[in-house]
Amino acid sequence: MIFAKNNSEIKGNAVDIYLVGGAVRDTLLGFTPKDRDYVVVGSSPAEMLSLGFTQVGSDFPVFLHPESKDEYALARTERKSGKGYTGFTVDSSSSVTLEEDLSRRDLTINSIAMADSGAVIDPFHGQADLEHKILRHTSGAFREDPVRILRIARFLARFGAEWTVAPGTLQLLSEMIATGETDYLQPERIWKEFAKGLEESNTLAMVDFLQRMGMLELPAFSDYSAFRQPSSYAAFNYDAFNAEQDTSVKFALLFNRTWARVEAEQSKLPSFVREVAQAFSQFLKFEHAGQYAQRDAVNRLGIIEELDGLRQKDRFERILQALSIVAPASTAALSVDMTRLASFKPSSVIGECRDGATISRKIREARIALL
Repeated sequence: MIFAKNNSEIKGNAVDIYLVGGAVRDTLLGFTPKDRDYVVVGSSPAEMLSLGFTQVGSDFPVFLHPESKDEYALARTERKSGKGYTGFTVDSSSSVTLEEDLSRRDLTINSIAMADSGAVIDPFHGQADLEHKILRHTSGAFREDPVRILRIARFLARFGAEWTVAPGTLQLLSEMIATGETDYLQPERIWKEFAKGLEESNTLAMVDFLQRMGMLELPAFSDYSAFRQPSSYAAFNYDAFNAEQDTSVKFALLFNRTWARVEAEQSKLPSFVREVAQAFSQFLKFEHAGQYAQRDAVNRLGIIEELDGLRQKDRFERILQALSIVAPASTAALSVDMTRLASFKPSSVIGECRDGATISRKIREARIALL
């Protein structure tokens, strides 16, 4: 039975299946959906399992289709029973209606369903908000999950600054922040949403929104508190920044700083992202003291060694990517130097020498000569 393609009678019980969430939103916007999620009304876990579906996790009644591997979730309601985004009591009984399921979703543009026939079910007027480019919370249930604040910021990063947040939703967000609901945001979840926003072409819209809401000043956002405005750079290539897909490069440009050792150990950022930002921040200090391209060979090699560019090549490549957006002249000079150094073979100068100090001196002298 291909459950994905028709609404069928399952063991005598009427079951309705609807495409929901982002797939419907993107279809209505004219985009090709990345994922297709379905909600099943009128079924049960036992029934889904009997049809060959595989249950995913234990917290929510979500199942994978045996052939397409699309996600099918039983219609459910959620009642707040604790703090944060895990404190919920879930009801996924067969009596839960489609509208009840849609009402628990975050935004009206994500609370639209589509039947097999193509008919659109839109009880919260999400299509109108799509047309007017408005992000609006679906119901008061929005306040029960602080991660949704970050999702709004991420949608701004995806859709762009021409989208707005409804006044009532802004008021709700302010209340959530004021009452401390954001204190329960976990660093891992913050980074997950933030990383998705960094991958979008309107990242600055996300950061600007979080700044306006005062989010970056909260303790949970300590990794993001050193935000650097693009205008603070001598030059900033907005087109190149928007096109950049590497999250570590974008993060380094927006949040570069040198972490203290203890702070680095406590940070919940992925280590590579933190290291790129830290190294890029260090290079900017060198650059501030005098442009790289204008320095002599000894000084230039010292900078590359200070940043461990001869060993940490992947990280140094990210530094070059970030630097190209704010200092193209230095990027070009650095790239030339790295190409020259990459061609150097230590064996060509070592000869019969066996003394470690002498070997190191000869290698360094040869590298300086190359530059």
